Amino acid sequence: MSLLYLATAVEKAGHKVKVFDYQIEDCSDNVKKFSGESDCIALTVMSDQIKSAVELSDIAKSMNPDIKVVWGGHHPSLFPVQTVEDKSVDFVVKGEGETAIVELLEHLEGKRKKVDVSGLAYMTSSGAKINTERSPIDINVFSPPSWHLMKMEKYIGEFSIAGRNFGRYIPVHSGRGCPHRCSFCINTTLKYRRWRPLSAENIVNEIKLLKKTYGVSFFKFVDENFFLDRERIKKFCSMLIDQKIQIKWHATCRANYFRKSWMDDNLLRLVKKSGCSVIGMGIESGSVRILELLKKDITVDDAVNAVRRCAEHDIIPVCSFMTGLPTEKKEDIRKTLNLINELKKMNGNTVVIGPQIFRPYPGCDLYELIKETIVEPTSLRGWMNAKMISGFYTPDRLKWIENPKYLITMSFFMQLAESSSSSFIIRLFKLPFKKSARFRMNHSLLGFPVEKAIFETLKKLYMKAI
Repeated sequence: MSLLYLATAVEKAGHKVKVFDYQIEDCSDNVKKFSGESDCIALTVMSDQIKSAVELSDIAKSMNPDIKVVWGGHHPSLFPVQTVEDKSVDFVVKGEGETAIVELLEHLEGKRKKVDVSGLAYMTSSGAKINTERSPIDINVFSPPSWHLMKMEKYIGEFSIAGRNFGRYIPVHSGRGCPHRCSFCINTTLKYRRWRPLSAENIVNEIKLLKKTYGVSFFKFVDENFFLDRERIKKFCSMLIDQKIQIKWHATCRANYFRKSWMDDNLLRLVKKSGCSVIGMGIESGSVRILELLKKDITVDDAVNAVRRCAEHDIIPVCSFMTGLPTEKKEDIRKTLNLINELKKMNGNTVVIGPQIFRPYPGCDLYELIKETIVEPTSLRGWMNAKMISGFYTPDRLKWIENPKYLITMSFFMQLAESSSSSFIIRLFKLPFKKSARFRMNHSLLGFPVEKAIFETLKKLYMKAI
């Protein structure tokens, strides 16, 4: 989505643009092919993508020493000086990049001074310079985005969950930002807490276009917080119903919004009637103490109420959980597992994601609690092999928690027990392992995890075979 919106801004400004997504294709050949004829290559980068981003930047510079390389995204926004000091990076855009990249292209055309591009970082004779901070954008300006620039069939797939298949789906945005203060969230670090929604009219227009052009019947809103504005939700749902737009959709919601003072039964009935079939929510923990540490501003009772009300309205609740948090004890983990079991018993359609092991984002409140246990790289290329940023943990890398072996084993079996797949072959392969994982979790048997070693070995062999 970030690549799509950036490309949309560039195209709307009258420039020629091509988009390559490393998630679905190896970009090396494309960078080699197009660097010679391009003025600029822009990459959006998270911390665990640095290795490939550096390699692509080096390729671009080797093919065309005059090409300008621009980095944006979470990592460069957190470490702009360190990033722009690298030999293969000319500019960093700190914060949202849609307007900044267009203004930077104007600079490259000689129409604007680079000092006038807010949010831009670059090297001068006296060192790195960062221009004034850029204000958050209104994404309505870019609606609808230029989907024709993307390889759309690579992104459209069958959406299956809780034993139901909802047909062709695609992820879409309807807003940016979140006003809440969760201590693990990157939004609090990058000052994206101001919520900026698409209007109900623009959401519906985008849905109609995607449905007509690509045959999409299920839409997954990947916003941080879809249900923040009740009036917008009412208008959006009413428009779908009144215009007889037959779709199903999935969105995110905070568990405390399910309190009847916020979302009463009339609103939930309207949401369901408009096609809402799945609602995702971050529950994170069953421990009150950990929820307070996370600054979630929800309670365990909120989680129970949310899942119960989803059951009443035949909406599938997807509940995500986290573990491996600073100061977390076995007692806290047991409370989380107990809550998961309670939610699944209450609503048989409850889908659980995790508990996933906490990944510390530099700059967040929780990162500050544990950064003494982490050796933070001092250069951009130092991050290429930094163990702290990978999601695949070994016990020696979880120095901020007790019993890391127990935690990794528990997380593995819990996620395996809850895993699903649209592929019959993969479901068949996982079946005996899932049954074993469920038995272990139901009886708290985490010793001698031989199935884990067998599963991981077979998975590696399967990945090599395909």
